[in-house]
Amino acid sequence: DISISDLTADGNQSAFTIANANLVPSGIRVDYSDGVFVHNVEILNTLGDGLRLSGCRNATVRGIRMESVGQSSISNLAKNGLNLIGDAGASGEWGLNYDISDVTMISVGDEAIQAGGINLLSINDIDVDGCDFVFETSIESGTTGISCRDWTISNLSSRNVLDFFFT
Repeated sequence: DISISDLTADGNQSAFTIANANLVPSGIRVDYSDGVFVHNVEILNTLGDGLRLSGCRNATVRGIRMESVGQSSISNLAKNGLNLIGDAGASGEWGLNYDISDVTMISVGDEAIQAGGINLLSINDIDVDGCDFVFETSIESGTTGISCRDWTISNLSSRNVLDFFFT
């Protein structure tokens, strides 16, 4: 199990530049872990994703505030508030049971939420103020096989969205 709680992660993005999109400079990134708990965390000023969960199982996210995340000018860099990547189509074992609630995002570079390849995803009580897209699901997010299955999305509010709400 991994537990991250009661902290502020400030990426200080104005002091850094990157030339390589493969770096994926996230505020918090967890890959292929079972039993992830992120609670009462503030993520600020990142060049890439605010919170990136990739190929995890049994992940719970509660009480997160993000501001000015995804601020890189590199066009193919992941610059989302929440980037939820699964691998459920390939193995059926990873990208399973993500429970996300009570998240506030202010000024996100691209999508507020990007998700794909996840079975059993619950997203509830999300507030977004400023992004390109609110929610994007796609196979292109690094997944193989199934894009989504058994998803529940509720109480998602948004303001200052430049493009589609759901794509």
